[in-house]
Amino acid sequence: MPAQNANINSLIEEGLRHKREGNFEEAEKCYRQVLSIDPNNAEVYQLWGHLAHATKNFAAGAQLMRKSLSIDPRHPQIWLAYALLLRENRQDEETIRALEKALTIKPDYPEVHFNLGLAKVSSGRAEEAPAHLRDAINYRPDYADAYRVLAMLDCIEQKSPEFTKIESLLTKPGLSKEDHFVLHYALANIYKKSGNKKAFAKHLFEANRLQTECSPKIPKGASPHQRIKAAFTKEKMEKANQANPAGFTPIFIVGMPRSGTTLIERILSSHPSVEAGEELQFLRTHAAGRLTHETQKLFPEGFEDLSVEQLNTIALEYTDRIQRLFPEAKFVTDKNLANFFAIGMIKLVLPNAKVIALQRDPMDTCFSILQHFFNNQMRYCCDIELLATFYREYLDQMEHWHRVTPGFVLDLRYEDIIEDQEGQTRRLLEFCGLEWDDACLDFHQNDNAVRTISANQVRQPIYASSIGNWKKYHNELAPLVNALGDLVVD
Repeated sequence: MPAQNANINSLIEEGLRHKREGNFEEAEKCYRQVLSIDPNNAEVYQLWGHLAHATKNFAAGAQLMRKSLSIDPRHPQIWLAYALLLRENRQDEETIRALEKALTIKPDYPEVHFNLGLAKVSSGRAEEAPAHLRDAINYRPDYADAYRVLAMLDCIEQKSPEFTKIESLLTKPGLSKEDHFVLHYALANIYKKSGNKKAFAKHLFEANRLQTECSPKIPKGASPHQRIKAAFTKEKMEKANQANPAGFTPIFIVGMPRSGTTLIERILSSHPSVEAGEELQFLRTHAAGRLTHETQKLFPEGFEDLSVEQLNTIALEYTDRIQRLFPEAKFVTDKNLANFFAIGMIKLVLPNAKVIALQRDPMDTCFSILQHFFNNQMRYCCDIELLATFYREYLDQMEHWHRVTPGFVLDLRYEDIIEDQEGQTRRLLEFCGLEWDDACLDFHQNDNAVRTISANQVRQPIYASSIGNWKKYHNELAPLVNALGDLVVD
């Protein structure tokens, strides 16, 4: 038995090392070996579940965490990990139940309280979220993200005890730079609500500056924009093979962040034939990887070398993944915004797909992006110069796709949807091949979960107050106005 335990421990350590090094397949082999020796090893099911999460195989990860908990349900951190996987699988009530289970074991677990607050927002129960977020702060008074979300929900008044605590935390020795910028985002929200434009802009730009410093540097020449344009020419696209149409209709929604993509998905998913896929990862990860494997060329090069059979293989893998998530769906949306780089590949792999491209006033779009916290991998969202460059690249990329895939992409303007909701909704449904349904006008009554920062807005009827909102802060936004230059319509 001691020798067997030593072998198990050695395999676990080897699996962890492989995961740290990014060798996920080798790590999985180690975990399988352990389970062949000890089929009821709860720790390994948990580690394998984390591995599945890292590779975005959320359904498998949830099953593995569930198996770990069925063997040993005593660990609140595993209930939390299980809940996060359930959330990725859109199992919202199950997510809440798993988090509540974790609290029965460890009532003073701040991360569980915080995530329970987020789960309540995304499931349409935002009025219950502040209590959970405040519980997170009670158990961890320096929980910067909890203050940020409370401020985003307009639950912190200027000069309230929570406001005073944020100001105090910003002077705390040893506070991380990450917590600094998160708290500045919170203060920006609070000052904006109170009408203090100067303080709002001060804290917003300080949050942006600090987050930029914490974000990975972008190497020169790293943008794929020009390479994609050079690879996907009209001539190459006309000669390239295409896969067989999928058995359902994928609807890709692309655009800049904060441009109205969540609104469009809510409108579409209010239709009885449409399932909301939200931000699916498969196309950008697996399909591009398969292209590289088949052609030995990095995306975007090599697509013209793919045979019909190879394209069908990629299409079937995509279809199988989506149909496992949505087995009865006739139409499935995917609003992974980065898919705008992959529209040429979508045309070849999923020729019956529909692509909707959102446009919104550049200043309104970029102002909204700068106000919201995005993860550090999206560096352009907190750097004004990079944001202006990225916005121009988006516009140029979409013009390119219109040239090389004419009629494949429908442009929608956010402002037109606000002004003529029914007319633009009819245009949208007709493009997608959907019959008219009145429910699409009442999208705010759609009870689907929303896992983006737009969760509260899209649960309201159409409103126009966000149009031209940046003009109230014209003087404070001079750096953004200068960066966007001729794109600004005053």
